[in-house]
Amino acid sequence: PSPQPSPVPTLDCPRGQYFNYVSRLCTDCAAGKFYNSSSATSRWTVDTDYSENSCIQCPTGRHQPNTGKFHCLDCPKGRYTSSLETVTCSICGKGKVSPRVGLSECVYCNYGYFLTDDGSLIARR
Repeated sequence: PSPQPSPVPTLDCPRGQYFNYVSRLCTDCAAGKFYNSSSATSRWTVDTDYSENSCIQCPTGRHQPNTGKFHCLDCPKGRYTSSLETVTCSICGKGKVSPRVGLSECVYCNYGYFLTDDGSLIARR
């Protein structure tokens, strides 16, 4: 009988982490990024040089202020982000509104309307 190939060594890391080849440890994705898998853990081949690029940048309209997360959060009403890999969402500027969650830009309030509260939530007549 021919010899069987050795199994490739692997390591299971929780969602929100990737296998760091240099430290040989599961490492949290940075703030502004996430890593999700279909199961509670991800299997990484330990002889492959993974980097933090394995983590995914939060898209526009979403942010993640914490490390080691497996999802990004929508920017709330009145806030936005037009950049990738964002840690916080910005408040809409004067005269602009972000009427829904998860937006990547604010829009001007329609003529004849005014902004309430801090000037960023909703436009009213």
